[in-house]
Amino acid sequence: MSRQLERFEWQVARDGYQWVTSRAAFPPPRDRANEPLSALIAPDLRHQRESRFLIPQSSVGKSYSPLVTAPTLFREFALLEPTEIGFLRFANKYGSLGVGVSTWGAKTDVVAVDAEPFYLWQQEWHRISEVNGVLRALQTQDHRSLSKWFVINGDRAEYRQHPKAPREIVASKYDVRSKEMWDHATSARNSANRTRRVARAWVQSAVNERLSGRPERAAVTHARITVEGSGQLMFNLTPASLLGCLWLQCARVLVVDPRFAQCAYASCQRWFEVSPDGRRRNTKYCEPRCRLRAHRAKPEEQIKRRTPRKKS
Repeated sequence: MSRQLERFEWQVARDGYQWVTSRAAFPPPRDRANEPLSALIAPDLRHQRESRFLIPQSSVGKSYSPLVTAPTLFREFALLEPTEIGFLRFANKYGSLGVGVSTWGAKTDVVAVDAEPFYLWQQEWHRISEVNGVLRALQTQDHRSLSKWFVINGDRAEYRQHPKAPREIVASKYDVRSKEMWDHATSARNSANRTRRVARAWVQSAVNERLSGRPERAAVTHARITVEGSGQLMFNLTPASLLGCLWLQCARVLVVDPRFAQCAYASCQRWFEVSPDGRRRNTKYCEPRCRLRAHRAKPEEQIKRRTPRKKS
């Protein structure tokens, strides 16, 4: 991981966050060039109809480096319950996503900023949970799930993870934009490898779409030229928000293929990276503190097991 990414810091509001009922003061920023009318209307209407927003309870916060301290944050986010309570717990621990908009306050002439619509939290959770599911299937070589989600029908490859969701076209033989993906996927010798290549192509498209932005949403990363301590100019990719960190983590899993383990300490069970540039593969605990606590807890458990029950 580059130094610039490691230096990225995000803030968590000192007094936490809360969900409030309000309405958007302004429509979300959009690039309307070359957009069909139906695609322009739908997101704005949903934005205007939203009534629940996440806001910080104080402007003071504490900073941390999410890419260093929480390398599997994208997975933790994907495993959340997509409810106000689930999202609130995540925000109180890691901060807001960074997709805030302006909303009206108690009085119509007062505008509150950094309010995050509930539907945007749901939207990002849904996409990241899908990407996380495909990445885990790729890492564990779960061909059964992959072949269920990704199907090659004639001249195109399609994806659908949920039965009620519409099928997405991953690549097509006659689509100039995805023909390279199609040729790479269909050149595999067997069906299992073809499916894996289609799955990787879908994750690649999903991640690229969020990293570089799309017409109705700004990019979640920034490309910057920075000056290092030695005075040397460096070209770096920097997250624009916590949401950018989540998508960069997904990108890294696809490209680097790191491995993760769950902390063996019962009171922790946090996911942490064990390879390729993380800890040894046989590491059981996420940090020395958890290992020490686990060893301290073992004698207590043994005493409880050996202590005979009193006869009544």
